[in-house]
Amino acid sequence: MKLIKNLFSGWTPDRFLRLALGIIIGIIYVFDGQAVYLLFAVFLLVQAFLNMGCGCATSNCTTASGKDKKTEYEFEKIKTTKTDV
Repeated sequence: MKLIKNLFSGWTPDRFLRLALGIIIGIIYVFDGQAVYLLFAVFLLVQAFLNMGCGCATSNCTTASGKDKKTEYEFEKIKTTKTDV
């Protein structure tokens, strides 16, 4: 059910662009018959339908938040004299 919601929600202009380019390149494959067009068309169509991209722009990856970790620093006062420097 979540996959179906993801397919039909959140359509942004870049998702429409990937869909259109995938369809156009798929049509080019039908007329030309070169496998590279088919691979690229399938790649773009999968990205469009599953809302996946290359990178974290579409929230495909997560990073650990640093809120749980607290680093405590300990400071120590050092006494120096002019002869030490």
